[in-house]
Formats: sequence, structure tokens, C-alpha cells
Amino acid sequence: MAIESITAYQKYISPSKGFCCSHRLLPGGDSCSNYVKRMLSEQKLHEAVQSP
Repeated sequence: MAIESITAYQKYISPSKGFCCSHRLLPGGDSCSNYVKRMLSEQKLHEAVQSP
């Protein structure tokens, strides 16, 4: 459900914000939402959100 929520955010909300994720622009990597989607696909939700 978390990945589907992020996908909906990326499709419907993010384009209307009028600005890009600074994490994607500065280091040139994933956007914040793509990073979280990747973490959630590799780990369980509670593992992905835990602090090191």
C-alpha cells in the first residue's frame, strides 16, 4: 500500500507542485519519492523507516 500511495503522489500531486525534489537536482540521483519506493521494495516498511 505504501508504494501505491507514493506512485499516486508522483502521478497526481508532484507534477502540480511546480518544483523538483532538491535531492534529485543536487546530487543527480533518485528523487526522494523514488528513493523511498526503492527502499520499500527492498525492505519491509518497518525496516525501511528505522534510523541507523
